[in-house]
Amino acid sequence: MKNKITIIGSGFMGKQIAAAFANAGLAVCLVKYGRASDEDMAQIQTACQKLIHHKKASGALSVISYQDYRQEGQVSGLVIESIIEDLGAKKDLFADLSQILGPQVILASNTSSLSIQALANDLDTSAQERFLGLHFFAPVTSNPLVEVVPHPVFPEDRLQKLCQWLSNRVGKKYIIAQDVTGFVANRIAYYSNYDIMYRAEAENWLPSQTDALSGKYLGRTKMGPYRLVDYTGLDLFEQALANYQEDPTCQDYFPSRSAHLPLLEASYYGDKVGQGYYKKDQGKRYHYNFQKQAYEATSFPRFDIMDNLDQLDTRDRFQAILDAEDPYGQFMAQSLVNLLAFAAQNVGIACQDYRDIDRAMVWGYQWTYGPFQIWDLIGFDQVKDLLAKRQVSLPGWLENFQGPFYPDSHCLARHQSLAAYDKDLILDQGADYRLYPGPNQTLVFSLEAKNSVINLDLLRGLDQALDRLEDSPAIGLVIYSPQEHFSRGYDIKAFEASIAQDRVVEDCQISFDLGHRIIQRMKYNQKPIAVACRGYCLGGGAELALHASRIFASPQVKMGLPEANLGLIPGAGGLVELAERIYTAAMTRMERKNRLLACFETVAYGKISAHAKEAQELGYLTEEDVIVPNEDYLLEAAIDWLTYQGRYQSFRPQFPQSYPVLGKEFMALVMGTTQNWRQGLFISDHDKYLADAIGQVLAGGELAMGIQVSREDLLEVEKTVFSQLLTSQKTQDRIQHFVKHKTILRN
Repeated sequence: MKNKITIIGSGFMGKQIAAAFANAGLAVCLVKYGRASDEDMAQIQTACQKLIHHKKASGALSVISYQDYRQEGQVSGLVIESIIEDLGAKKDLFADLSQILGPQVILASNTSSLSIQALANDLDTSAQERFLGLHFFAPVTSNPLVEVVPHPVFPEDRLQKLCQWLSNRVGKKYIIAQDVTGFVANRIAYYSNYDIMYRAEAENWLPSQTDALSGKYLGRTKMGPYRLVDYTGLDLFEQALANYQEDPTCQDYFPSRSAHLPLLEASYYGDKVGQGYYKKDQGKRYHYNFQKQAYEATSFPRFDIMDNLDQLDTRDRFQAILDAEDPYGQFMAQSLVNLLAFAAQNVGIACQDYRDIDRAMVWGYQWTYGPFQIWDLIGFDQVKDLLAKRQVSLPGWLENFQGPFYPDSHCLARHQSLAAYDKDLILDQGADYRLYPGPNQTLVFSLEAKNSVINLDLLRGLDQALDRLEDSPAIGLVIYSPQEHFSRGYDIKAFEASIAQDRVVEDCQISFDLGHRIIQRMKYNQKPIAVACRGYCLGGGAELALHASRIFASPQVKMGLPEANLGLIPGAGGLVELAERIYTAAMTRMERKNRLLACFETVAYGKISAHAKEAQELGYLTEEDVIVPNEDYLLEAAIDWLTYQGRYQSFRPQFPQSYPVLGKEFMALVMGTTQNWRQGLFISDHDKYLADAIGQVLAGGELAMGIQVSREDLLEVEKTVFSQLLTSQKTQDRIQHFVKHKTILRN
């Protein structure tokens, strides 16, 4: 695959696709299809730059008109069409492209609804052998899924090479879809929403009632079907329905509805016109009453079953729903059963691998679990019996299938997962952590708590893991979480418990002694320690990562030290590490002062990176840290690095050093800044006190400029300041408010 990609069509999706490839470090030519003025081209370029994660990548993307593209004969290995969703327009474009492009160029369409064979049926065999669908999902720069829909004559070896390139180089997670209506993700999602609306309207239920019984309680996104259709458009939803009802492979699953027709007749298409199933007027929310054919005020309703479901995790919710006897619970149960049946019927029709259905829904639609994962969680045989009782026939492929669908784990990745290493556990505190033997004499420390929160038990386990690393032939350690997020930070409920039990000082001392010992052991270890992080890497989790020998981060990692929102400073060496990086770098005093001030603002504002490149800009990731394009390979990449260090003895440990600090000079700058913020009423008195405390650690304490300090000196300043803040009533109020209400208190 050549390193230059062409995207034809500069609409919403075209710009997104172009930016995603540019963010992956590839040269991209974005072609404006149709007439284009200089002003149009400039606007497109500006819009694209906002989607690019790093300044260095901005030069990788060029924008030209289609006329210029034809004349200049741009050389690309892959051309992706993303113009209007019209069969005739797309066929005309591909007919033209097949005449001007070389015989090795792969032709792809980003269509979401048109047949791949229909798009290519006028092309010659040579072009058809290079033709496929590449259906990306918005926002393309962060949504990992791409559905690959090959033309029937597309060679298998070429398909595999393309998929591996999309995975390894571009960082996309692919599935192989069949050329059917909706492919995989949209087909399953459309049915799941349509089925719920059809049954709800038969019961004369209101949109808000139905949406409340869908969404998160079924393991899906928070948006219920009616709200989702308002967002996408009732007109587009209706157009898609016609396609499904004409498709012989699924038409029986889409009986016609009528309750919504008055909305279509009135052109109430949803958000784009200001009203659909819902509307807002003067700050009040209304939903459409199908029986009255009029809008009425609404709020998000509560049902008795929700009180029970809210106490359960997603896994246990499914069983509770199936056991429910009330009409609302039974409605939700039918939603689950119908989804599982439809998903099973589509194996061999929409895709060949049942796991690709789960991948499509989890990766593309951000469902918590895919249909076959849900099936396993409920119980393989239990679901089969349940379907039989409801007279739902199973497809042939399931008749002799011996479940479960996922014998070892529910991992959807295409490579060896963490579960492959867990046969000989070294440490097993399943609620908080596990220590595995990895390949090539590596160790893998896995964060297992919900949201991978950091607590004392986990820190004690990590302390033991470091003992094992140092006292065994192991060549290195990886700290990793198999969950969606590396860590959301320290367990804030532990702080609240200390406050409630009046044990703040004692518990704080224990946490500091253990936490500081661990980060020191990590930073100065004689063997390499890697952290593989994705999703959120916050607070105490980020502080662990900052002290690793090398961080392996996903492109979309959200990294930061947001403790200031709770009235605290980072308490596990994170602020000290950021300061030390600046103090030990080669730069002028003015540059050092500016870097420290930028660091101060980052932590005081609680900034969290939107992606890995911003994490580098904020100072959380260094130039030596590695951004892995596909997060599924984070653990593998970290282990490979440790293996390399062990094989070639190339790891060079760090050693403690001292350095001069800016001391009172920097503190004066910080206090002047915070005083301006306070006088401008941007912050409260407690915010100022907190911000000054952050500045005090970065300054190295209240010392004269130029005084030499050690890391231990800065950690002592951090400990003193953190303890003062934690015993402050206003900080304690913030912590208790957050635990209770999950919102930030500004006092």
